Amino acid sequence: MLYCFVLAAIAGSIIFYIATKKPLTGSDNPAVLVLKSVAFKNELMKNHKQFDSLYSNKNIGVIGSIKELSNDHVFIEGGDGFSINCSFDSSQFQSVIKSFKVGDSINIKGIYSGSTGFDNQSSTDELDMIGNEKSAELKTCGLNR
Repeated sequence: MLYCFVLAAIAGSIIFYIATKKPLTGSDNPAVLVLKSVAFKNELMKNHKQFDSLYSNKNIGVIGSIKELSNDHVFIEGGDGFSINCSFDSSQFQSVIKSFKVGDSINIKGIYSGSTGFDNQSSTDELDMIGNEKSAELKTCGLNR
């Protein structure tokens, strides 16, 4: 009976910890990697699958020029049809929108959640006139100070 009580107490403690654990945010921890936006794109171009597996759910810093500010998101220009989508919580975004405008350089960090558009790279088919937008996404971003 005592054994069952101890197991139940341990299980309850684990469940309580998981339920109340604060989720990872970009502003909470230092970045494990900081890249300029063009270098970020180049790393993804080399081997996006390896980059995604190495840095998925890790805090990454990005330095670049703001392409767009909208709905709690900052889009950073990466050149040649590439952008980095950085989502903020609304309180963090208010400080960003007050301090920055389109075209400004920004240094941010966020939890990397993957890239899109790199699997669909066309070969040397010159008839493919449709642009292939490539992007990377960082969640729960914050300013990298």
